[in-house]
Amino acid sequence: MKISTEIGSLLKQRPTKEALDIVKNAGFDCADFSFSALPKTTLTDLSEELETYRDLRRYSDEIGLPFNQAHAPFASSTGDPDEDATIFERIKNSIILSGILGIKHVIVHPKQHLSYRYNEAVLREMNFVFYNALRPYAQEAGVKIAIENMWKYNPAHTHIDHSVCSRIEEHIAYVDMLDSPVFVACLDIGHCALVGEDPAESIRRLGHDRLHALHVHDLDYVNDLHTLPGCSKLDFKPVMRALHDIDYDGELTLEACYFLRGFEPEFHPEAVAFMAKRARFLADMKFED
Repeated sequence: MKISTEIGSLLKQRPTKEALDIVKNAGFDCADFSFSALPKTTLTDLSEELETYRDLRRYSDEIGLPFNQAHAPFASSTGDPDEDATIFERIKNSIILSGILGIKHVIVHPKQHLSYRYNEAVLREMNFVFYNALRPYAQEAGVKIAIENMWKYNPAHTHIDHSVCSRIEEHIAYVDMLDSPVFVACLDIGHCALVGEDPAESIRRLGHDRLHALHVHDLDYVNDLHTLPGCSKLDFKPVMRALHDIDYDGELTLEACYFLRGFEPEFHPEAVAFMAKRARFLADMKFED
């Protein structure tokens, strides 16, 4: 299994090409492009950005570090029609640019601006329209849209609770209702654990045909820590066993974007190299059939 990592945490301190050099030199096979980390003033006018991304693709090819997946801007909606139109434009453009970068899967959060409880059916219909509106752009770009399992703070209890696709049954239902090879599942391992869903069981339930992208990170079962596997409480051996059992054909992509927060920028190359070693250790776990 190939290993990858998000680059948004690196982009906060340095240019994109320098971030890619760090990821490549660390030992990762590929990279997750973080459209979600870009300023909200970007991705609104492609005429000003196309050549930048063509150049980035050339650089990616030159150093031998392809982009395996990307994260579209989020949140995907606010409920305000004007804001949501701008958000849709940015997500659409991230899909188009992903095609230029040679990306296979773009993770697009479902809309979840409504209170989840009692609105499950409304949100499902809203997301059916939303994802289908993105479908032609994904088809033209030659990429697939990966639907991620979410969570939300419960306003009554101020703790993390269920939201769109957080229950594995609903995650499966979203992929199946869209009924197109354009749509697949991205399973966020930490999000599963936060809402009491077993990550390994979720992997098995999604299965080989639906699950094609991952967000891998560790947590304490209370907060969405997004730290490196092994730094908190999640047991990753059952997770890797489940990926083996379904013959998962994607990459192990770290979304440990807060792991680097405590390190000085000049120490990032060493820290990212350690992240790569940890990801490789997980990816290379062996299991008997």
